[in-house]
Amino acid sequence: MKLHTEIYEDAASFADAVMKPVAKRAIANNTFLGVLERTLRSKNADHLRAAVWDGDQLVLAALMTPPYVLNIADPGRGREGVVPLADALANHGYALPGCVSETPTADAFAAAWSARHPVRVELEHRHLLYQCESVIEPHAIEGRLVRAQPANVERHVDWEVGFAIDIDAPSDQRERTLVEQRVRRWLDAGVLFDWKVKDTATAHGVVLPIGKDGARVLAIYTPPEKRGRGYAQAMTAALTQRALDEGRWCTLFTDADNPITNKIYPRIGYRLISPYTSFRFRPL
Repeated sequence: MKLHTEIYEDAASFADAVMKPVAKRAIANNTFLGVLERTLRSKNADHLRAAVWDGDQLVLAALMTPPYVLNIADPGRGREGVVPLADALANHGYALPGCVSETPTADAFAAAWSARHPVRVELEHRHLLYQCESVIEPHAIEGRLVRAQPANVERHVDWEVGFAIDIDAPSDQRERTLVEQRVRRWLDAGVLFDWKVKDTATAHGVVLPIGKDGARVLAIYTPPEKRGRGYAQAMTAALTQRALDEGRWCTLFTDADNPITNKIYPRIGYRLISPYTSFRFRPL
């Protein structure tokens, strides 16, 4: 049977169609699922939602929330769906800033898209997805985990902008208004935490629920003057333990080219699951 691509205008209809099959590989697709949940609460009208089907079997799902790139979820046969997806999006006149997915799927879609559009494909980031099932507590690191407070929103925005700069995020993702919206969303949801030493915040981070069963640790940031003391490691361990205590699986992403983080996180119990790649598409 020929694969076919469907474009969805309605967020709820899209979620009803794709969430269950995508969740069969929930750990690998955890970023997609997190964005999908958030879009159900969003009133933005500029989201792109698409799915490639083989009869009634989902082959691939894709979701884009500008200014971010197209997030592609692979339920198991994703690479089979990249050409039909590229064809459908091209036929609908979409302009894509880039894509992100597990590396084989991202590579295949970037090749398919660049064959249909006059764009230059640029590597944005190479990530590694890790999962932790049991935390190995770091020793002799001072401090404690405390839920962040709205009164400190400006400091959290400053730190999140600093984090975006550190990871070389695109300039539009460092824009303060966008960052503040994200930080306030975290504060409202109660998922942003501080690591405090003698009542002084020395790092912050997020543990984000993914559906009923999962979580992802992200946005771990220590300001330059507080680095080298293990605060980020201790905070990551504490946030991970918090997720595990709630009965959730827990993941995080690292920069594949950062030898420090890729040594630190295995020390506290994380194991490598799969590589991820994000690309930017630059018009020629």
